[in-house]
Amino acid sequence: MFYTYGYLFYIPVNIVYFTVILVYGMRKQKSYPYYVFSLITSIYINKAIELVYFPMLLLGEEEWRSIRSIRSFMDFSLDFAHMGGLRQIGGNILVTVPMGLLLPFLFDFSKRMLWGCIIFLSCMMELIQLGLIVVFHCVSKAFDVKDILLNLAGGLLGIVLFEVLAAAVRKVIHPEVKNSFLKYIYGQCGHYSRQ
Repeated sequence: MFYTYGYLFYIPVNIVYFTVILVYGMRKQKSYPYYVFSLITSIYINKAIELVYFPMLLLGEEEWRSIRSIRSFMDFSLDFAHMGGLRQIGGNILVTVPMGLLLPFLFDFSKRMLWGCIIFLSCMMELIQLGLIVVFHCVSKAFDVKDILLNLAGGLLGIVLFEVLAAAVRKVIHPEVKNSFLKYIYGQCGHYSRQ
């Protein structure tokens, strides 16, 4: 069966995401800019899921048995020269850069927790593809260790970009700013930089 990213997938993803966001936001008494960043992150998450996992071709049991080895869907080599070009390498990096940029605006993580979260999510993106292959017989995706490393590089690049942004914000925006959106940005940048 052939699947694209439609209602069947993005409605449950968004229900789970916004439930977490609303519970966290209410517990921490977050202001409206938090929810604006949550909406931006939701758009990013949905686009990332669509780019990484879809379209998806799933085989039935009989067709799956005709495949000689699941190993043909896995690549454990670290040979970046045969990866499929700059587009694939750049895409794997760029898909996780927003994660490193947006997470500090949503959660009051310590630096260690933020780095750990980026590492976990970067690995999970590829491990989910492996799960799709093994459990659902997805033949349109492949598990590749290089993708994990590139996703990780993108997430860490996002954190570095956030740190640069945080330093600039602390120099440009006055701490007593009246605009609630700018105050939220300043506060999140300040929270992360004080650690």
